[in-house]
Amino acid sequence: MIDLPRLGRSMAKRAKGAIQIKERQSRNDSDVSGSVWGPLREPIFRALWIASVASNVGSWMQDVGESWLMISLTKSPILVALVETAGSLPIFLLALPAGALADVVDRRRLLLTTQSWMGASAFQEMWVYVDC
Repeated sequence: MIDLPRLGRSMAKRAKGAIQIKERQSRNDSDVSGSVWGPLREPIFRALWIASVASNVGSWMQDVGESWLMISLTKSPILVALVETAGSLPIFLLALPAGALADVVDRRRLLLTTQSWMGASAFQEMWVYVDC
């Protein structure tokens, strides 16, 4: 036989716990959404955001370095434009397949692989410039 008073107390305790969790979540949501800088209070998001900014700055520096190197090697504007096209064309062509790939494979491993590849490419470019 089911003990109804005991079952009622158990359900009331669960409901009270669920309400407390909801209240905590709503307080946390209001803390985060109350300010433009609110999402940066989350340590994981902040670390990812800082790493993304550093990666983007590095990519911009690499673009400037590629153009600068090509201008120092030749004065042809067409070759400088071709270097810029070669730098941005893979992003344009591979963005959609890369998004589909990110949905299928482990994102952490994919991110580490792509960032390592970008770092290796930057170091290779540095060696080309040093040899010139």
